[in-house]
Amino acid sequence: MRTESHLDEHGPASIDVAPACITVPLTGSRCPRPRIELDDDTPTEGALEMSKQEDVARIMRDVHHRVGDVEDVVIATRDGLPLASTTSDDRAEKVAAMVASVLSLSMQAVDDDSEGPFGHTVIRGSRGCLVVQDAGPNAVIAVHTGANPNMGLVQVEIPRAAADLESILG
Repeated sequence: MRTESHLDEHGPASIDVAPACITVPLTGSRCPRPRIELDDDTPTEGALEMSKQEDVARIMRDVHHRVGDVEDVVIATRDGLPLASTTSDDRAEKVAAMVASVLSLSMQAVDDDSEGPFGHTVIRGSRGCLVVQDAGPNAVIAVHTGANPNMGLVQVEIPRAAADLESILG
């Protein structure tokens, strides 16, 4: 894993680049614009293509900007492998596995055999909410919010982000 750092109009920014999962650290209301570069010797098998990485990072930044009170965003495969996140690698792996299970269980609980997108599941706790949204046949997006998110805004913006992810990831 390698950390890229740069300075842009939002201030200092860094991104950890790994073959299978990109991490975009986002702090406060300032979201960095990551610059992702791979050396010729960086393994890319199983990794998101560069343009896809940039698009996925943009979607995560947009969720932070549009929804507010977002603590973390994790994008995972339906099998529970992390693709991208705004949290630590260890936490991203745990959350990715959990949200894939949550999506699968939610679909079974409502007996959803339809061809279209499933929708979302909200788990509300005393310290925040976890919103798990179907993002097409290959991915799921999970957004961890603070204790009092604007759920109307969440229900508008997270499906929009999921649709964007589906168009990028196929």
